[in-house]
Amino acid sequence: MKSYFELLERYVNDNKASFEHATANTVLEALFGVYSECNCMDTDEIKSAFTLLYERMHGMPLVEKDRIIDVVCTLCYAHQRSGFVDGVKIGIRLKDELTEGGGHA
Repeated sequence: MKSYFELLERYVNDNKASFEHATANTVLEALFGVYSECNCMDTDEIKSAFTLLYERMHGMPLVEKDRIIDVVCTLCYAHQRSGFVDGVKIGIRLKDELTEGGGHA
């Protein structure tokens, strides 16, 4: 985690914030954007699943393949973003519970 924060700090220092053309609607979405740029999310499992998908689409016209892949990639990105954002929210809540003594073990 320390190396992630170091990368994030370096990124922030090297790329001053400009929200003029931001595509993120929230700070968490912007944070996910930086996180996903700094971390490869294509695990062996994901690569294997895409290989299987391409095999199953064998013989399909390229236009049809592109339409399927576009939807799959959009769903994958939304799932990753949602998991990241929810994870950060849970982490913040855990920190609050631990520091305020509000959590029950």
